[in-house]
Amino acid sequence: MEIKYIKDIVIIGSGNVATSLAITLHRLHYYNIIQIYSLHLEHAESLAGVIGSCYTADLASVFTRADLYVIAVPDNQIENVLKFMPVVQGIVVHTSGSIPLNIFKGYTECYGVLYPLQTFSKAKVINDFSSVPIFIEAVNLWVLDVLKEFAGHLSSKVFKINTQQRLSLHVAGVFACNFVNHLLAVASGIMEENKLNKAWLNPLIRETIEKALSVENPADVQTGPAIRHDMLTLNRHAGFLASHPAELEIYQMLSENILNNYNK
Repeated sequence: MEIKYIKDIVIIGSGNVATSLAITLHRLHYYNIIQIYSLHLEHAESLAGVIGSCYTADLASVFTRADLYVIAVPDNQIENVLKFMPVVQGIVVHTSGSIPLNIFKGYTECYGVLYPLQTFSKAKVINDFSSVPIFIEAVNLWVLDVLKEFAGHLSSKVFKINTQQRLSLHVAGVFACNFVNHLLAVASGIMEENKLNKAWLNPLIRETIEKALSVENPADVQTGPAIRHDMLTLNRHAGFLASHPAELEIYQMLSENILNNYNK
C-alpha cells in the first residue's frame, strides 16, 4: 500500500506513548522513523535500538526535513520542546488529551493533534493500534486530511474533534482509567496487608468491567452499600479504615458521591 504525504517521521519522546507509537509504526513497514529524541540520551538510544533509528538528546540536532514530527512528551514539556526545536518543514503534532491546538501558534504553520485514547505503559507496549480510537485536530483542512490518512493506517477508529471535546474526553478517561486503576491498587494493598490472595478479586474485577460495558450507562448497574443506603456497613468499613486515613478519605468521598447521586 502506498502511503501519501507522510513517509519520514521523527518521534520526540521516549516514554509510554512514544514507545508504543514508534514500535507500531516500525512494524507497519510503511514509514521510516528517522530519529528518536529524548531528554535522556540513554532512553533515546534504547528506543532507537529497538526500531533501528538514529537518536539524539539535543533538540537543536533534530532533523528538519521529516514529513511528520510526533511530540509525545509530558504535557508540561511540550512548550519547551517547541521553543528549542529548530524550524522544521513537516507537520508537527502532539499526542496530549488536554493541551490545546493553539499551543503551536508562533512556532510552526503546519500542526495538529494526534490523540490516541488508550492507557500506555512500557511494561505492556500496545503493538496493535487497530482498535485504539485516535482523535485528530488540525490547523487547516489540508493538515487534517493528511493526519486522517495517517491515523487511518494505525487504527480503524479515527475521529475529528475540537480542543474542548478532547479535554472533556481526557477528563472522562482519567476517571475511567487512572482512577479505576488506582482504586484497584488500593484494593490490592488491602488484600496484601491482610494476607489475602489478591487473585480472589479477579472474577469480581472482570465482571464489574464487563457489566459496565454491557449497558448504556454504568449507573444502571451500580451496586454496593452506598446505593443501598446501608449506613451500618458504611460505618463498619469506615472503622476498618480508621488507621488508614488516606484510604478512608477516598472511601467516604466516593460513598458520599454515590449517596448523593443515587438516592435522590
